[in-house]
Amino acid sequence: HGIAAPLCKLEGVAKNRKLSELLDTLEFNEAVIFVKSVARCIDLDKLLASCNFLSISIHSGLQQEERYVTSHQVL
Repeated sequence: HGIAAPLCKLEGVAKNRKLSELLDTLEFNEAVIFVKSVARCIDLDKLLASCNFLSISIHSGLQQEERYVTSHQVL
């Protein structure tokens, strides 16, 4: 149903550069980005927000209620 799933495996700084390139070139309404760690999740959320993307982070460091509330902030 119109779902695209580009996959790129990159290391280090190249990840942010490629993500920025993808977000600038792909047409999308929503995106889900999976990362390896809580720290990366938080850092990526900050990076996306600094680039004026509406972004939320949901990770294992949040209680279930926090995850629920956070996920419903964008609905």
